[in-house]
Amino acid sequence: MDFQNWVLLLAATAVNSVVPGPGMLLVVGVSAARGFGAGVWVTLGMAIGTLALLGVVWAVMAGTMVLSESGLGLLRVAGVAVLLGLALLLLLFGTPVDRVAAPGLEAGRFGRRWLGDVGGGLLTALTSPVHLVFMLALLPQFVPFQDVSQAEIALITAALVVMTTTPMLAASALGAGTERLGFGWARHVQRGSGVALLAFAGVAVVAGP
Repeated sequence: MDFQNWVLLLAATAVNSVVPGPGMLLVVGVSAARGFGAGVWVTLGMAIGTLALLGVVWAVMAGTMVLSESGLGLLRVAGVAVLLGLALLLLLFGTPVDRVAAPGLEAGRFGRRWLGDVGGGLLTALTSPVHLVFMLALLPQFVPFQDVSQAEIALITAALVVMTTTPMLAASALGAGTERLGFGWARHVQRGSGVALLAFAGVAVVAGP
């Protein structure tokens, strides 16, 4: 792949990564509710989901997989359902006050919640409208698949995963840091993220066919 395509791809990925989307909002809300570690688990789920989605993209570009209109429609419905579910979780559960009232109990809950946090990040990566549009529609515009080697595909994959998850780790620190402003602020950040996810779900419904 030539230098110009690399620059365009990395620039587009950087913009896509820093623009607040469902994944970023989920990380901020979860970390505001349960601390930096919870945000890291969500980020791990996003990384796994991004890897899986990139595998699908490469398979489609190689001609070994075909995405039907009905399949894309199911992804859209699943994406709306995931956004609604995650929004309700942020709005209704996991208030930051729990960490103060019973820190030992909260630590135990955290130990059992990591799998759910990873799952939330995974589902968001696989179904987020923002993520899907970038991976399935925009990414192929920058990668001349027939002209790149397997080593380049591996390098592109690694670069996209790193560039996608690095801002999310920063967002985890930002969300967790709201407790320094008071737990009321942390609760507002958590619930604000939930409201924003509801808005994304509404946009996905309105913009769909």
